[in-house]
Amino acid sequence: MKFQLAIILFMSAALNCNAQFVEDFNDGDFTNGNIWSGDVSKWIVLDTILSSNSQVVNDTFYLSTPVVTLPGLEWRIYMNLLFQTSSNNYVDVYLLSNTANLKSPNINGYFVRVGNTQDEISLYRRSGSTITKIIDGIDGRSQPGSTVKLHIKVTWNNAGVFELKDDNTGGINNFVTEGSVVDNTFSSGDYFGISVKQSTSSFFNKHLFDDIYIGPIIVDTEPPQLLGASPVNANTLDVFFSEPLKLNTAEDINNYMVNNGIGVCDSARLNLLNTSVVRLFFSNAFTSGSTYTLTTSGVEDLSGNAITLANTTFSYYVAQPGNIVINELMADPDPPVMLPNAEYVELYNTTPYTINLGGWKFSDLSTTATIPAFDLLPDSYVILCSNTYASSFAPYGSVISVPSLPSLNNSGDHLFLKSPNGVLIDDVDYKDSWYRSSSKKNGGWSLELIDPYSPCGGASNWIASIDSSGGTPGRQNSTYMTYVDTLPPVISGAYVIPFDTIVINFNEAIDSVVGSQLNNYSIDHAVGQPLAAIVVSPLFTQVKLITPVALQTNESYTVTMTTVQDCKGNVNTLPLTYTIAIPDTIKPLDIIINEILYNPTSYGYDYVEMYNRSEKILDLKDLIIGGISSTGTLTKKSISATTRLLRPGEFAVLCQDTAWLRQNYFTNNPKAFIKLSSLPSYNDDAGTALLINNKGKTIDSLTYSAKWTFALIEDQNGVALERVSYNAPTNDRDNWHSAAAIVGYGTPGLKNSMAYEDKEINNEIILDSKVFSPDQDGYQDLLIINYKFDQPGYLASIRIFDERGTLIRTLVNNLTLTQTGFITWDGIDDTQKRASVGPYAIFIEVFTTEGSVKHFKKTCVLAGRIRE
Repeated sequence: MKFQLAIILFMSAALNCNAQFVEDFNDGDFTNGNIWSGDVSKWIVLDTILSSNSQVVNDTFYLSTPVVTLPGLEWRIYMNLLFQTSSNNYVDVYLLSNTANLKSPNINGYFVRVGNTQDEISLYRRSGSTITKIIDGIDGRSQPGSTVKLHIKVTWNNAGVFELKDDNTGGINNFVTEGSVVDNTFSSGDYFGISVKQSTSSFFNKHLFDDIYIGPIIVDTEPPQLLGASPVNANTLDVFFSEPLKLNTAEDINNYMVNNGIGVCDSARLNLLNTSVVRLFFSNAFTSGSTYTLTTSGVEDLSGNAITLANTTFSYYVAQPGNIVINELMADPDPPVMLPNAEYVELYNTTPYTINLGGWKFSDLSTTATIPAFDLLPDSYVILCSNTYASSFAPYGSVISVPSLPSLNNSGDHLFLKSPNGVLIDDVDYKDSWYRSSSKKNGGWSLELIDPYSPCGGASNWIASIDSSGGTPGRQNSTYMTYVDTLPPVISGAYVIPFDTIVINFNEAIDSVVGSQLNNYSIDHAVGQPLAAIVVSPLFTQVKLITPVALQTNESYTVTMTTVQDCKGNVNTLPLTYTIAIPDTIKPLDIIINEILYNPTSYGYDYVEMYNRSEKILDLKDLIIGGISSTGTLTKKSISATTRLLRPGEFAVLCQDTAWLRQNYFTNNPKAFIKLSSLPSYNDDAGTALLINNKGKTIDSLTYSAKWTFALIEDQNGVALERVSYNAPTNDRDNWHSAAAIVGYGTPGLKNSMAYEDKEINNEIILDSKVFSPDQDGYQDLLIINYKFDQPGYLASIRIFDERGTLIRTLVNNLTLTQTGFITWDGIDDTQKRASVGPYAIFIEVFTTEGSVKHFKKTCVLAGRIRE
């Protein structure tokens, strides 16, 4: 009997030894090493992972390999299914089969099915064509999301007990038991295999498998390891272990102790979603900047293995402004250089402390995203990106997948990073000018912080990456160097909060002590020193001055600052001054459209010039430029996001490329130019431009036509239309004329070449001048016929005759007149040619619908060179 027992034990051990099987596909092939057979053309190994490769719809295909199996084994397999399972799309893992052909109707064995109508993971017995579910898994386990990352573990002990477990997070620390069953129908098998059922082309190449183990049941005899601890806040600590823990030991407060006066925790809570993490709650608070030691013992894993004694250190630190910096950003990844075609933001920890970013807020002016838990180590980087691109950036370093990550505007944006308690840790108000490269700002290159340890750098501390890949996510910036600041701060802008607060912005952080000294400031118009000067933290780039008296609307005030110093000690040598005002409300025709270029030359840009004809100081922040397309669609663009004052008699010119404007048109007033990311589209043949206030009311509107351009200009591209009179109706055809050739066909920011000064009219009809010369030299190019009647509504017809009495031009016919106004003649006759030099008679007939008629005759001379 002893001999027979020894023979049985020997045979069992031999079979189990033969059954040991490991496959990780690291050789890049499944035709070498372990022998696989089946539908081999429908499988491929990519990056050491077995992938389905069937391009057939409604297909079932398989691979199998010989493995001798007996009770006393464990099976493990990892799979990543890039789809949601269903009754027509699932995977069968044959633990044991009597045949290599997994399409055979005569299979005897057991298999695990991942997916069916209930999207579950279940164990089946197969006896030929009869299939029986013997472990009914939990519904929905195979469909946790749009993809399934799954580790399956099955044990089969010598008593014939099957136990099915799986971790649908893709790891090996969160196994959930689907069930167990005793089944001795089959006592052995000869083959292991994988069978895939797919329905449509959307499932092609989306079945991935790896890390297959078949061998003796793995018995856990090692206690869990204490991996580390991370403070959540001043009274809460997360403790991390190497494997799932037994609940009662994990939540025993006597198993944990923290030194430096913290002591035993008040309570301990096991994370039921990740049972290898315990959260401890303490009455005594951690001190910022302090390091502590956590000691733990008695904590057991699921197999009952207990930690004898283990220690780990952790530091608690409350982040301050500048501790975590926005170190790099990719606002325009397209076209990519070598990096993924996706936006990202890189954060850098400048401190010697580990800082948990969980609950931090990353935002721009319109969107806020919450950062999930992540320990950012000292002197370390982390990449923030959207969920879609997390795997694409994983090779570059640590990545945080941030839901609803704000989109980074290409031309510029204001980004904020705040701690969970609302403290602003860093902000970046970047512009595309920061690239300092016209080519790199067009896409594919990141903006890099030059010196992350400099709090005073501002725009001068940023530049486009010089790395050949286009950026340096996850590592030190290619432009890194110690920032040398030798320039004092300058005022970048100022505005008034009615009616007693002046806000001054600086281009960098200023010394708060110097900035808060009242004798540093003086305000004219007898205002004097402010009552208070508040340097706004945490950025220290703004000062608020509280005035002793209320400031008046439409009054300009000059603020003088004698001394200003940045945080590196640079001091101004001359006083700084800035003029501010409280703007008035913009009403219709306060600001008018004064000039428009709607048909620029090739590679040029449209522009619109505005003029403040009121006696008020107005803020262009409250104004919108609009355009109406040929289909009636209204497009609107904000003119300025910040205060931009337009004083009485001043011009402002809107253009997409103000550098192009300066190069192509003469101006001595470039301060009037305002660069916009784009203007509404203005068609070359006709269109409408509008000015709208922030309440949606139209301030001025011009509906123009290409027919308004001076007829004798052969090439009309690049020729602007100028307003003749500020006071005449905007849409009066006679109130517009092409800019003079002598000024380059445009006067952006300057008085129009065709501008006409309104004159007092004492008679019903007078000529501005009896001599005019329509030669586009900007001097008396138009004959202006002024009129003034006792009431509006007269109808007028005007005919022009040469010295021989020949009618050469019908200027207007039955035109309805306003009470006061003017009509122009540009010297063009009815054949659209320039009239000859010489004298002309102008006959004007004015009448009412009641029959009252008035006649006028005027004479003029069209001057110019006499043509031979």
